[in-house]
Amino acid sequence: MKKFYIIFFIILITKVQVFSQCYNCNSNYPTSTQSISPGQTITVSTCVYGGEYSRYNVTSGITYTWETCGDTDFDTQLTLYQGSTCGSGTVLAYNDDACGLQSSITWTANFTGTVTLLLSKYNCQNQSTCMTLKWSASGGGGGSGGATCATADPFCTGTTYNFPAGVNSGTGESGPDYCCLGSTPNPVWYYLLIDQPGNIEIYIHSSPQRDLDFICWGPFTNIDDPCMYPTTYLTNNGGCSSHHAPGPGGGYPTGNTVDCSYSASWEEWCYIPNAQTGQFYILLITNYSNKACNIIFEQTNVGQPGAGSTNCNIVICNMSSITATPSACNPSTNLYSVSGTITFTDPPTSGQLIITDNSGASQTFNPPFNSPINYTLTGLNSNGTTHTVTAQFTDAPSCTASITYNAPSACNMCNANAGPDKTICGLSTNLEAIIYPDNASYNWSPTTGISFANINSPTTAITATAPGVYTLTWNVTSTYGITCTDQVSITFDNPTVSASASPSTICSGASSVLTASGASTYNWSHSLGTGSSKTVSPTSTTTYTVTGTTAEGCTGTAEVTVTVHPLPTITTSATPNEICLGESTDLTASSDITGTTFNWSGSLGAGATKTVSPTISTTYSVTGTTLEGCTGTAEVTVTVHPLPTITATANPSEICLGASTELIASSDITGTTFNWSNSLGVNPTVTVSPTSTTTYSVTGTTAEGCTGTAEVTITVHPLPTITTTANPVEICLGPSA
Repeated sequence: MKKFYIIFFIILITKVQVFSQCYNCNSNYPTSTQSISPGQTITVSTCVYGGEYSRYNVTSGITYTWETCGDTDFDTQLTLYQGSTCGSGTVLAYNDDACGLQSSITWTANFTGTVTLLLSKYNCQNQSTCMTLKWSASGGGGGSGGATCATADPFCTGTTYNFPAGVNSGTGESGPDYCCLGSTPNPVWYYLLIDQPGNIEIYIHSSPQRDLDFICWGPFTNIDDPCMYPTTYLTNNGGCSSHHAPGPGGGYPTGNTVDCSYSASWEEWCYIPNAQTGQFYILLITNYSNKACNIIFEQTNVGQPGAGSTNCNIVICNMSSITATPSACNPSTNLYSVSGTITFTDPPTSGQLIITDNSGASQTFNPPFNSPINYTLTGLNSNGTTHTVTAQFTDAPSCTASITYNAPSACNMCNANAGPDKTICGLSTNLEAIIYPDNASYNWSPTTGISFANINSPTTAITATAPGVYTLTWNVTSTYGITCTDQVSITFDNPTVSASASPSTICSGASSVLTASGASTYNWSHSLGTGSSKTVSPTSTTTYTVTGTTAEGCTGTAEVTVTVHPLPTITTSATPNEICLGESTDLTASSDITGTTFNWSGSLGAGATKTVSPTISTTYSVTGTTLEGCTGTAEVTVTVHPLPTITATANPSEICLGASTELIASSDITGTTFNWSNSLGVNPTVTVSPTSTTTYSVTGTTAEGCTGTAEVTITVHPLPTITTTANPVEICLGPSA
């Protein structure tokens, strides 16, 4: 009995080991290499035997599914190998019983090339019964998955690459010096690991014929540094011409740039001279045309003298698989953990391996890295959603894998709902927490600045001490004794709107600027419209109201009064208002407003009354200023009439006693009337016979009453007294005396 038990135990262990993968590669069927595009599903064959394998072209970034689901002929196992050799390449994926007794593998390609699928009967056996095998593809962007340097695909000597070029699929990343390339649309990245030393020539072309370009850098000692530090490694020494021809030329290599072409042609040749074993090169191909086509390229000098080759069997840090198994939800915490295994080959010797759940949980491993590595992420919240676990080596960013799983549903049965966030106009509101059947007890947490009417009520009234945003916490204990919380954000918006006028007091006819603050938008009374500032010119004292509205729609009002003082009515007069030259008159100003002060023009100064003696007709202006500073003006004109210039003459001015003369008066102002002294009357011309020398005065008066005087003197000469004698006084006729 003991011996039987031991034998059974050994058999059990052997059976478990078989499940990791199968190697019963019996025959190749179908013999042709299969190809499909994303979105396609094909039946590889309806009669695949256990132990038969088939080959498939894959493109990096595309997700592929192989399955026997739906058939019932025998219990299947599926094993996926990298490369075109069954049983000796790296195992990329394995499955047993994904759908009942049938199997399914879903795998996302992280390189462009060939894979081999082995179909086995359970326990890795051959079977001569027909099984239907289906293959489908999804995802991808129409081109190679090597869209960045870090995700570059390996290039293998002897393989012809043929895949849809990217269209509108972005441009080359920043950092590398792209040398002759003017632009880098729809980039596809590859790397070459040199196996046999020598020259390598790669022929690149498109079908249908579209404009392709390329650049190649190297040599490098590893594949990771150039992509992590492109400004250091992906460089050149200048002289970046376009080399569109087979063989060497174009001035290349220049620094780390091995070859480059920006020709408008549909075909290019990349030439790598004297490549050495173990060296790495990076090749970038672009679809410059941005038109649909297939990119096709292969090494064309294979087998020629001096030709080198790449090593397709050496995989640079290949992460072949990752698993993720979530634990059950812990009712006391509603948390779970997820555990799994990461399988890889050729890991880096430095850096870290970081496993991250999209919820934020992560686990870090330090070198050395030995495959497989088991991980466990803890403290994840059970929520029933789809999660993604990603593993990545920090010093080999392209060495990464991801897997999705469903988190367990929540199990703590504690539900807290504090109600909707809301904005309140004012400082008071009612909360709206929701009570669930499993809520045994509940309360609000005290919050600074908030007064609760009843802290244990889900719909309590609250009052805020000041406007602002308050976060309130609703605490619930379930019937299971589990506590949970939820928060609600309440915004109290209580705008304090203020309004001012500058100036607040004006005189009639003046203006004032009204300004409002404390809100986002403003609307004024008196049909002033909207805006934070308005200019007004009221005719009487007026109170304006402004309504301010915040961004949340809450309003506040304010008032501002503009006091309007009347302008004084100024009256002025002159007594008299007409004067003759040399006379004076009194100017008088008055106002209808008591307390008005006056200031006169012409440097007359201040005062209500002024005496002036203008020499010509003059207009005087007076400004009256009220106690409030309001002003009014008035004018008065004083007319000044000139004095007449009177002239008096005598013709003649000298007479003999007993004779007479004419006195004549004249004026320079027409209309002047005259009045003579000595009662001579008012005629301008009078006749006089003075008996002695006499001075006469005449006064001339103009029509305006202005006077002037003149004098004239008449000189009177006496008559002579004549005495006559004869000697003799008597004579005789004839003689003389």
